[in-house]
Amino acid sequence: MKRSLCWVCAAFACGTAQAAGFFHDRDALEELRLAYDSNNPKIKAAYFRGYVAGVADSVHGSTWCPSDKVSPERTYWLVSKYLKDHPANTARQDAAEAVMTALGAAFPCPSK
Repeated sequence: MKRSLCWVCAAFACGTAQAAGFFHDRDALEELRLAYDSNNPKIKAAYFRGYVAGVADSVHGSTWCPSDKVSPERTYWLVSKYLKDHPANTARQDAAEAVMTALGAAFPCPSK
């Protein structure tokens, strides 16, 4: 039992350590965006969806303010399209900033 618990903890620690640094790089996000656009390989496309959803949830109402309910798939598509169409706008940003820029462009928040 202790051995199984050690393996589970080790696997969890390794998996989270890899995920923590993976998305800080804009180039890594671009690789996942390309996978999303082609839906191949599916696992990378799923990483893109998950990353965009996480950033979108964390900055909803402060960076982007959709007036209507937006489907998750529409959000992924809008971010992918913006990143593809405006690479110069996001080239020097990290991955989270690039997603926030794309969301803010599609659904800007009203000025206060």
